[in-house]
Amino acid sequence: MKLKLSSSFRRYCVPREGRHPTKDRTRILDRLFEHRFRSIDRSQSTIRGVGWTDTEGLVPADPKRWEPFVGSILAVGLRIDERRIPAGALRVRRLESERAERFSVKSELAPARRRELREAIEQDLLGRCVPGTQVSLFLWNLETSEILLASTSESANASMRGLFRDTFECTPQVLTKVAIAQRVGREEWVQRIEAMAPAGYV
Repeated sequence: MKLKLSSSFRRYCVPREGRHPTKDRTRILDRLFEHRFRSIDRSQSTIRGVGWTDTEGLVPADPKRWEPFVGSILAVGLRIDERRIPAGALRVRRLESERAERFSVKSELAPARRRELREAIEQDLLGRCVPGTQVSLFLWNLETSEILLASTSESANASMRGLFRDTFECTPQVLTKVAIAQRVGREEWVQRIEAMAPAGYV
């Protein structure tokens, strides 16, 4: 397995309190495949798709042949496909449509009718858009319960937390500097960090 390392990532950990996700590798594979990425290319009404893939962003056809483990680390991809209307496209086409209808009815359009036109144009444009694709490397150390996501995007991180919760019935927590010190049992580190930086920073 080829891993593309990134210097931009965020750390998480599986909380020690409460419900813990399974560490049985067969069950992990089953749950990953259940929540695998599903293409939105053929669904014009679907704007966004999120799911697990291999590290290249591809969905394995057979879960039995999927080998996402490197030692104690689970290495998979978080894939997000999203349709976005190009900047200016909606506005210009809305103005064109409103002008054509005003010319036809010989009067100004009511606000409700303008909203109808806008929604119809937006739906049509979204249906014709090729989804953009983002694949982020996701690493989960099953021994330490620590997680790395190779993305600092707020949207990608929120999607990962939601997908992890849906997959494993547990929400990962952001691993701050204080939390790291607490996990390794260095109380003096915790005190120094808290003394050096405001709470919002650590």
